[in-house]
Amino acid sequence: MTILVKITAVFFIVSSIFAQGFYSIEVYHMKSINTTAGQNISLPCIIDTDGKSISQIHWKKITAGDKEHSIVIFNPLFPLTKNWDNISLDIMGHGQKLRGSVLQLQEVDNWASGQYMCELTTFPDGTVKTVTNLLVIDVKLSASVTWLNQGAGGEVKAMILCNSTPSADNYSLWPSKNKSSVLRNKTGLFLLQETQD
Repeated sequence: MTILVKITAVFFIVSSIFAQGFYSIEVYHMKSINTTAGQNISLPCIIDTDGKSISQIHWKKITAGDKEHSIVIFNPLFPLTKNWDNISLDIMGHGQKLRGSVLQLQEVDNWASGQYMCELTTFPDGTVKTVTNLLVIDVKLSASVTWLNQGAGGEVKAMILCNSTPSADNYSLWPSKNKSSVLRNKTGLFLLQETQD
């Protein structure tokens, strides 16, 4: 009896490992995206269709308390159902060769931050879900100019201080006349001298 139970347990373990490996679907998606406010963002959700058939694509946003809010639903047999205005859906493939979609979010703001779920209804594997975490950072930029009266002879005439939250890796200053002489530094402090035109 004990041997039969052990053999049965081993059979179920091996069967479940085989089944998971045999029926797994690789979905190309981004696990995490960080961006700044105002950008357009693409969230892919695409599979290799060899032997697979997608019958429906459903994008959702997950909010506090794991509540799911429908963004868009695509089913080839019905019209596209959009619940958000600032989105579009690029469908990859068609008919039996439907491979997935790319959700396009337009001019994102802080409100767009959160988890986005792509739910693919497939045959013969059932529903496959992936989640992308989107973080939208609102960048605050400022610049201050201080005019310095230090006399002639090419001395410093103006000090420009650029700042951003979060901090930038580099700051650039583009002169209005000579576009090729761009000034760059890591601190955001630019000291300008008087020039003769």
